Amino acid sequence: LFNNNPILLVEGDDDVRIWQQAIRTSNGTIKFYPCSVGGVGNLSDYENSVIEIINGVYDNAKAFSLRDRDDGDDNIVDNPPLVRLKLSCRAAENLILCDEVLTSLNSSWANLEAEIEKWLVTFTTNAKFGQIAAFKSDGYNRKDFDLKEIRNIIIGLTGTSKPWEVA
Repeated sequence: LFNNNPILLVEGDDDVRIWQQAIRTSNGTIKFYPCSVGGVGNLSDYENSVIEIINGVYDNAKAFSLRDRDDGDDNIVDNPPLVRLKLSCRAAENLILCDEVLTSLNSSWANLEAEIEKWLVTFTTNAKFGQIAAFKSDGYNRKDFDLKEIRNIIIGLTGTSKPWEVA
């Protein structure tokens, strides 16, 4: 299993759904087995367990772990046979704002920005208004803004009915 579809440790269930979708739509070019560790705080323990299993059972196998960048730009180093990766954006939610994802949703950044502007005029009493307004006042920082609380509003503004993880 580890040789054909290496394990990919991810922070949570939403990350598992993202990678399962990537695997399904890659037509066999992406081959991982995503596994949630139940939060970034558990990642090190899972990494150590996977390393122990791989070293004890397999020859030349690899495993991977992927974490959100969050607020830090700290470098992480591999711990062979485990390859450690970190997103260059704040979190997986920020991926919905990349041009490739927006294009796959028949949208664009210009369209989404216009929809956000309309939303801000229309939904001034919405509980998430302050967070959407902060996103705007932060210069629509697609890479670094914390989108966790507004991700569903943002994905809805693209006009898709897909869950954000699928997009």
